[in-house]
Amino acid sequence: MSEIFLLPEYADKINASWRKTTESILETARLCADANKDLKSKDRARLIKQLAFNAATFSKLVKIGSKYQLQQDPVKSLLPPSYSIVYEVAKLNEGDLQVAVTEGVINPGMTRRDLDAWIGKNNPKMDASKDQIRPKVIATVQVPPDYDVQKQGLLEKALEKLRAQFGFSLERPRDPETAALNRMVERMNDYIRREARRYINTVRTRRFQDAGKVSAAEKKKLWPFAEDETAIAPDASWDQVEAALDIIGNGDQFTRIRDEALRLYGVPEDVVSTHPLDDPEEVMKEFRAARETVRKMHEKKYADIKFVD
Repeated sequence: MSEIFLLPEYADKINASWRKTTESILETARLCADANKDLKSKDRARLIKQLAFNAATFSKLVKIGSKYQLQQDPVKSLLPPSYSIVYEVAKLNEGDLQVAVTEGVINPGMTRRDLDAWIGKNNPKMDASKDQIRPKVIATVQVPPDYDVQKQGLLEKALEKLRAQFGFSLERPRDPETAALNRMVERMNDYIRREARRYINTVRTRRFQDAGKVSAAEKKKLWPFAEDETAIAPDASWDQVEAALDIIGNGDQFTRIRDEALRLYGVPEDVVSTHPLDDPEEVMKEFRAARETVRKMHEKKYADIKFVD
């Protein structure tokens, strides 16, 4: 049974256990999950400020620590010493996790690319039975055309929680504004991927330059990373970009690159500096809210003008 600690005790124990071995990653994740459950939201925010990693990493560790299968063998002994890869394993459902273990996909030397390739290969088979049954619609959600943006954000968040809890699918209508926002977010994501690749290449180049002329074996020691570990695909997610940076020991650079992109593509400075925008869905909501604010200001400006014939 887990012990309940005070906030300072959680901070000390989590930081002390935060290392790069699989055992310590799982211990840190368990402590994070316990803290997330035991502490109130204000105390959780204070705790995160005292930790050796950011809010996004804390959230991933909570996910890992909440997945009890990862704390037990045979899965536990097969996990690699990388929290970002263990996080991806934690996102598998119980059935897929068992299959991945049986087929040897989960192993101490696995890479993120190995897991992604396996998921891409097996998902059609896993979903085949679902495609044979037509989904049943039991309800629709309709709101007024002028529905409050903040209420809509809260509603969408509540629907996402219900979807996760009850296992149904959510389909939202396509509209021109959302399509435009999607394109903007994708351009922002391209910027994040491009800058992360540039940073990784710069770090590698500097290490070789600082070392001068060295042998191939010494170069391997200077840069002991496989190409697929640091590669960032054209469609890489934020988690994948952060994982590539984390592999070379610079995972904290993701926050800097992401915030640069947020500012460049129009997210207000107060939002960037005060809100933990950890995924594109949150960014979409902030974009939408900002656009709605501008639209209302524009309407008010012209509503005050009196036209004379």
